[in-house]
Amino acid sequence: MPAGYGLRVNQTGSSGSHQSLNVLISPPEGHKPHFRGQQMVFGDLEEAPLEKPADSIVRDRIEQIVGSYNRDTSNSQVDYFNRRFYEHVRWADDVRLAGAE
Repeated sequence: MPAGYGLRVNQTGSSGSHQSLNVLISPPEGHKPHFRGQQMVFGDLEEAPLEKPADSIVRDRIEQIVGSYNRDTSNSQVDYFNRRFYEHVRWADDVRLAGAE
């Protein structure tokens, strides 16, 4: 992980079948992981906070590391779900459009 980034991990769930691992990524001081961009939403072009490519690589790599500790033998066709845990990786500041550069 690049210098300056921080991680906070929170485990939730009370039973073995509903464990959740929440990973919050803190960017370096003064760095914003998103920029203002435009994307198509229901056929209209709207402003949206888009993740910077370098920060997207950091988040993707953390998701890969978290996923490597997971097991998923689920089969939705027979309504059978068997995962070691559910993972959620996101930016700690929950960046909104107002916070994007």
